[in-house]
Amino acid sequence: MKYTLVCSLCALSFLGASCIASAPITPQVPVIPISHPSLRNVNVAANQTISFPFTLTGEARGTWYFEASFPVRLEDMNGNLLQQTYAMAQGEWMTEDFVPFQSQVLNPEHLTATQGVLVIEKDNPSGLLEFADEVRVPLKFAL
Repeated sequence: MKYTLVCSLCALSFLGASCIASAPITPQVPVIPISHPSLRNVNVAANQTISFPFTLTGEARGTWYFEASFPVRLEDMNGNLLQQTYAMAQGEWMTEDFVPFQSQVLNPEHLTATQGVLVIEKDNPSGLLEFADEVRVPLKFAL
């Protein structure tokens, strides 16, 4: 009887059952895609865990760009700036159609926060509020 029990446990362990049984069960946080009429195919979503450095990609309408770029910021949950960079157009940006973009988000210095907000901002050289727009994406940071 002992031999059968040991062999059964070995077989379950070999099949990975022991890993499943010992893994902690954590609730899954839903990943919510960005929904904005001027952005699409963005490779980061709300509540997603990101590692640094990462490359932000997607498509934005040409009206979001000025001189082929628009600002991208990383903030902590209190709104403190962790990093500012730019997304660069990967095609002809003087259009109202969607234009691919890319941005390198590096590891912020002295990062201790485990979550924050990625801000994708429409470039607004006029400074007028009626032309301002942004998308705020809450994220978790893998430290």
